[in-house]
Amino acid sequence: MAFREEDVESGTPGRDFPPDDPTRNRFPCCVVWGPLPPITWLLPFIGHMGITDSEGRVHDFQGPFTVTTDRFMTGKVTRILRLPVPPERAGEWDACVDTADREFGTRWHNICCNNCHHHSAMALERWGLPHNQVSLLWLVITKGEWVGSAGVLITWLPFFLCVALIAAVSYLSK
Repeated sequence: MAFREEDVESGTPGRDFPPDDPTRNRFPCCVVWGPLPPITWLLPFIGHMGITDSEGRVHDFQGPFTVTTDRFMTGKVTRILRLPVPPERAGEWDACVDTADREFGTRWHNICCNNCHHHSAMALERWGLPHNQVSLLWLVITKGEWVGSAGVLITWLPFFLCVALIAAVSYLSK
């Protein structure tokens, strides 16, 4: 089964899943994203990615041999991509996330070739939605939802402040 853009759900997950809880970073059956300072300050589409289980707990590959649950490396989740997981298959979904956790818990981290995006993509692949880091990021950017206005500010404000600072320094140095 190919993962198509139309497979991404909008709105809230099924009633059998717990509700979203942004204060606890809980978003059932989603790919989650957060800014990775200072990289995101200069390139606002670059950040840290995780994937959530059916209870909404974030699982993310944070470094060599380190996959955590419920402790998102960059703090608050700012974007989510809801995934097409029927509530009656929640156990299967959780098994796919656990498989990716176990596999990446044995791997070295490499910022370009073996990172948090690959971890999330592996869970999706096990679910039957093949992905790679670039296409998954593209879906988060184009189909993902902001987690409130704070998510937008946390992501974009530092970028615009950097642009303003660079412009001011450039202008004043003439």
